Amino acid sequence: MKSSAASLHFPPRYLDDNPASTRADRGADRRRLALFCITFLSVAVIGLVVDFTRPAQYRAETRLEIEPGSEVALAATPNGSVAEGVSGPHSAFVAQVQRLTSRPLIEAARTRLLATGMRLEGLREASVESLQEGLGVEAVPESKVAQVWSVGRDPETAALLLNALVTVYRERIASEFGAASAETLARARDEAERLQAAVAAKRSELEAFQLSHGIVSGERDDNAQLNHLRDSAKAMVDANTRLVAAEARLNALRASAASGQSTTRSRDNPTIAGMEQRLSQARENLRDMERNYTQDYLAIDPNAKALRARIAELERQLNAERSTSANSSIAEAQAEVADARATVQALQRQAAAERGSLQGFSLKLAQFKALQQSLTQLEAMQHAALERAVKLEASERARMPSVKVIEEAAIPHEVWRPRYWRDAGFVLLAALLIALFAVWLLGFIFKRERPQAIVVTPAWPVGGLPMPAPMAQIAAEGDQRLLAASPVLPRELAPDELARLIETSSNGVRIAVLALLAGLKPQELLALRWRDVDVAEGLLTAQGEEARAVPLSPRLAAELSAATPSPDGDRSAPVLQSADGAPLGGAALQTQLLCAAHDAGLDDAASITPDAVRHTYLAFLLRQGVRLADLFARVGSLSPESVPAYTALAPGGHRINEDEVRWTHPAGAGNAASAPAV
Repeated sequence: MKSSAASLHFPPRYLDDNPASTRADRGADRRRLALFCITFLSVAVIGLVVDFTRPAQYRAETRLEIEPGSEVALAATPNGSVAEGVSGPHSAFVAQVQRLTSRPLIEAARTRLLATGMRLEGLREASVESLQEGLGVEAVPESKVAQVWSVGRDPETAALLLNALVTVYRERIASEFGAASAETLARARDEAERLQAAVAAKRSELEAFQLSHGIVSGERDDNAQLNHLRDSAKAMVDANTRLVAAEARLNALRASAASGQSTTRSRDNPTIAGMEQRLSQARENLRDMERNYTQDYLAIDPNAKALRARIAELERQLNAERSTSANSSIAEAQAEVADARATVQALQRQAAAERGSLQGFSLKLAQFKALQQSLTQLEAMQHAALERAVKLEASERARMPSVKVIEEAAIPHEVWRPRYWRDAGFVLLAALLIALFAVWLLGFIFKRERPQAIVVTPAWPVGGLPMPAPMAQIAAEGDQRLLAASPVLPRELAPDELARLIETSSNGVRIAVLALLAGLKPQELLALRWRDVDVAEGLLTAQGEEARAVPLSPRLAAELSAATPSPDGDRSAPVLQSADGAPLGGAALQTQLLCAAHDAGLDDAASITPDAVRHTYLAFLLRQGVRLADLFARVGSLSPESVPAYTALAPGGHRINEDEVRWTHPAGAGNAASAPAV
């Protein structure tokens, strides 16, 4: 009961028993109320009077569908002809829309309304500039519809002015189109006639030039002089080829004669062929005798002696015949060379004599072709001009712009501007704010020091009388609410406990503990797949709402490298699996971690949970003085209720930068003994 009484406190109470101070406060309150009422009423009355005395303005609207037609413009080309240019339909539509609020149309509509004799308020005194300021036009996107409106104090004047403006606009575009169309058609016809005369003159010039210079046609093959030039060139080529061949044959004969070789083939000279045949037969007979008889016998045999003498004579005759034939061949080759050279020289003299006339004819032929090309261009321009004139005559109705009134301007019966009641609300709101500001300013200027009050904090005494039961119940409930509002953090493991847990656990539990010490949340650990593991880059990819890349600690990288995704190498398989290959659940992970803690001989093994391992890593980082922004980027967000409790773990003073933080827990680096003391 004493403890309950000691924890029960009541809100403090101020005691001020000075009557003069109370009366002064009441007077100040009355002054503030009076200032508020006077300021509010003054501003509200002035604002409402100004609001409701403004003249009313009415807005009349009309909608028009404008078809600008195909506007045809004639423009002079650089060579003096007239070319057709068609302006774009959108630009023509915009130009017509802008004409609706032009000064000439407004002045003509005003004059027409005044001529009707109707009494329209302010129309006679209004200037064209004031009427133009009240008019507006807007093109409806993706259409050819224009919305025109008129704003004025008299609703009837605004509506009638719009209708008169539309009527004047339709009459103007009809008259302007008629004049412009007649002028355009006349210019097109004049251009066609001028081009026709130019074509006739150019054709006469071409015919006279052709007759005076003997040109058959513009084609080179149809003219005799050019054909003769082509034949002479071909003959020159043939003569040069013949001369080269004759000189080559002469040189070959001379080289053969100088080297002692025969320059005449046997089949070309029957005499040499007969001698060679007889000589061959005599030699064959002598060889037969040498095979049958000895040399001594042959030396005394008269037949053998006669045969040898015959062979010697035949050889002498054959050499003489060959020498005579070679001289004859060389003489023929020399004659052939001389004849070919004479032919080439004659053709060269003939070409030199005809070169001047052929050059003149080629120049005249080029002039003839230029005249033909000029005539072709003129004929094309004449055809285009005639076609344009025919199109203008045929498309006059299609080119005529049209204006269709979709909705005529009606006399408005409701005020368009100003909006009295809306503005009245703004006036009252402004009056309220100004009155509050005036009251605050009065209190700021005439601020009075308040006498010091006595603060009394009643509490139930610790000793003495016992606390009544209702008060004790209130105190107990208050203590329970305070305890419930403060979150309880999980258990923090000591460095030696972490070392024993990692060393004695299985591979799966060891990977789970090291991943939690790297910054993964328990639910992110259960959702981790092998495709999210990149040992080469040293990264884990946490999936989910807080997807991020978590660096691997050295020991975790080694454990993951030693593990295998699955027997079939499926990288979509979970990293933590049950015995049957299914993804490991949260309860199963808690059970395996509890078993590993029990096997390691840790105290209170039931308190060692995945959240406790994660809390150990968070406490390790916070005690270094890490910034919360860097912490959340590495480990993910924390619950709002636990953030105050975690910030209490951080040391006072300046926070360290991200590159100064030791992000790898000593247990993950393989050195748990160097972790900060808990």
